[in-house]
Amino acid sequence: MIQGEDGQVRIIIEQQRCERISIVRRTGYLGKITSETHALTLDGKAHKDSMWLGGSDECCDTSAAFVGTTLTIEARAIRGFTLTMTYALTPERDILEEAILNGRGQGPLLAKRQK
Repeated sequence: MIQGEDGQVRIIIEQQRCERISIVRRTGYLGKITSETHALTLDGKAHKDSMWLGGSDECCDTSAAFVGTTLTIEARAIRGFTLTMTYALTPERDILEEAILNGRGQGPLLAKRQK
């Protein structure tokens, strides 16, 4: 679970058995909280999914798999963009998140684990 400095929960990742994972992302802008949920199969194959990061209602194909200990998610939209997200645990058990859109990223974000 990733919690922002304002105390609001931003990302929840729950693994359901070993083959599925559920990700809930919450973002706030101008006082409005929006939420998106992604139920992903961890087989590395593309499956129909809703848009990521507050995109339009069009669907995209999303694949998810563990590469070593890193969760790698790739979403491809009908319009042609590709979003690659990786989640890894640090030795302190915090989450390191990196998002790359069409090959461009801004570096990883560190989210402290809730205690």
